[in-house]
Amino acid sequence: MKFTSAVAVVHASSSFDRAAGIVHLPSIDRGAEARASLNHTRPACLDEPTIVYSNGSNSTYECWRRQFPSFNVDMPNNQMDNCHAANVCFYIGNDIHTSATLPQSYFLGAENSRTVTFPWYQGRWPVWKRVDMEFGNVGLYYYTDGTCLDAYWQRDELKVHQWTCEFGNRNQWWRYSLHNSLQLFEHAVHTGWCLQTNGIGDNVQMIRCNWGIQEQQRRLYW
Repeated sequence: MKFTSAVAVVHASSSFDRAAGIVHLPSIDRGAEARASLNHTRPACLDEPTIVYSNGSNSTYECWRRQFPSFNVDMPNNQMDNCHAANVCFYIGNDIHTSATLPQSYFLGAENSRTVTFPWYQGRWPVWKRVDMEFGNVGLYYYTDGTCLDAYWQRDELKVHQWTCEFGNRNQWWRYSLHNSLQLFEHAVHTGWCLQTNGIGDNVQMIRCNWGIQEQQRRLYW
């Protein structure tokens, strides 16, 4: 199956909803170029639950519970399906077909508890998934090793790595949107700090958010 991307470009009229963590972009689609140039396998989601938390809950149930808080019954199938659909799988990265000044296309992934970037090539599929966490927050779950993207303070430096997914772990709460392909990934607790890649390899950082830094701009591919 061909790899599909939905791509929007930043425009001077773009706005940022800090409360929702969503960058509102004009409806400009440049995905045709990427779709014609890339040929990758579409990411597949595995059976639910994606994550079973230490409190016995799981990410799909948390999605459903927030929509129907007064219910204390098993999930009706159609409502469960809606939550399966909400917790979609995707790749995170950027590509030279739509960001021509990048040195090369890359995927965000993980190795040995480190958040890393991989070169874009056939056969490596670093799949991420949106997961629901406490107080309506969302996390980023990495399928290959079952960890979550986690940002933490070490003395006066904000670092990022992979960690066991924890329902109430504030370090794992992120602001991003499934509706905007081009966006910054801002931390929901460490506000004003965004995920930044610096080429290929083990050099992913948390840096003050800045739309002018292309290595902070993320695209979702599904």
